[in-house]
Amino acid sequence: MRDLNTVFCHQHSHSQPRYPHFTLCPYCREEAPHEAIVIEAAVNYLSPKLRDFFIETELEIQMGADKRRADIMLVDGKQNYAAIIECKRIGFQGDGIDQLKSYLCATATPLGVFANSPEPGNWEFFENLGRNQFKDIMSDLFWKNIRDTSEEESTHPLVDAETYYKRGKTNHNRSQYEDAVPNYTQAIRLKPDYAIAYIGRGDAKFYLREYAAAIVDFDNAIKLNPEDANTYVARGAAKGGLKQNAAAIADFDNAIRLKPDYAEAYYFRALMKAGLGQHTASITDFDNAIRLKPDYTNAYYNRGNAKVKLGQYAAAITDFDNAIRFKPDYAEAYYARGNMKFKALRPTERDPEQYLAVIADFDNAIRLKPDNIIAYYDRGNAKMKLGQYAAAITDFDNAIRLEPNYFSAYFERGNAKMQLGQYAAAIADFDNAIRLKPDYAEAYHERGNAKGLIGKPLAALADAYKTSRILKKKYGR
Repeated sequence: MRDLNTVFCHQHSHSQPRYPHFTLCPYCREEAPHEAIVIEAAVNYLSPKLRDFFIETELEIQMGADKRRADIMLVDGKQNYAAIIECKRIGFQGDGIDQLKSYLCATATPLGVFANSPEPGNWEFFENLGRNQFKDIMSDLFWKNIRDTSEEESTHPLVDAETYYKRGKTNHNRSQYEDAVPNYTQAIRLKPDYAIAYIGRGDAKFYLREYAAAIVDFDNAIKLNPEDANTYVARGAAKGGLKQNAAAIADFDNAIRLKPDYAEAYYFRALMKAGLGQHTASITDFDNAIRLKPDYTNAYYNRGNAKVKLGQYAAAITDFDNAIRFKPDYAEAYYARGNMKFKALRPTERDPEQYLAVIADFDNAIRLKPDNIIAYYDRGNAKMKLGQYAAAITDFDNAIRLEPNYFSAYFERGNAKMQLGQYAAAIADFDNAIRLKPDYAEAYHERGNAKGLIGKPLAALADAYKTSRILKKKYGR
């Protein structure tokens, strides 16, 4: 049992008596002499009013990947964090209030005080409403709430690690990751060897894209349970989020060693290998993932992408076929399949059915994902092959609407307008393509052709000259 007549300093493992008068730990006084006056005044003010509370100074708090220290933490008899007091030197505010609020969020502590004076009448009091919302309150309401915190479970009902964990899990399942983290944190505070709470908090941080902080939690979970394959996969995914592909692969290796039939571990390892350019090795892992899970749509899709990198277009199309078979609304797979069908056509191909099949895939990709810029652009190019110039222009219009700096779309739209005899409009598009890409030789060439067709031979000659200069610089000819 902790002695209620002492204040414990977490930074220096040093205890000081509360009564009759508290003096800050000598090491803390040396490190923050200006704040010491305020901290000592706060503890001496709180002590007689909160005889049933533990008072702790310099309490370490996990803040993402970093650890910070709260100046004063009030802990009630049920081991709940009741209030945090952030102290600054007399008259100085700085970022103290924001610092206090960040501590309240990280620990789900209901009450906070900002003190930069030895006089309590100058302090600011806050209530933590959750979800990063706070309310300024008067001191009398602070005292009422802190008594309620200690005496009534209704105000702060989470009294054991399991309850905090369950609350965090509920938040997690609702995708309320910012709310889940402090609940998992409380569970870990009460039960430091609570491996699944570390995993839960790591997962929540992963979804918040706090990958480095997630890795720290997964590290702790693995120390507590080194035989859990799932945690290695989770840590590997977080390392992948930081582009640490080689380190991620090592984690997936461990997961597969522990659980050889772990389809997801093969899949994620394949993604990391693909990211390193190891496409043949990645295909082998995708093969294993699909062997273990024959309807693994993402594995088919990404195996198809790996085959594209190796120039295996027909095999890639088969993988995209399977991805669509198992997931008929897979927009990315429709686009990838259409793109591969387009690439597989010979430049002299004239069979309309081939291009119609390409366009049908782009149609589905756009239907499912109307902001797919490249699908509009590629569909426009396919329509150009069929001589559907007006329809192609509409697609290039949409690509430019979604990406106003898309120089290739301006260029191709200009080409379509040329085919329709809209030379002045085509020149305007080539102008934009050149504005966005000043060394665009093809755009100078086509603009020169358009200018020649509208009776501007000197301007056409200037563009031809510019084209030759760019090509000579680029290719030495």
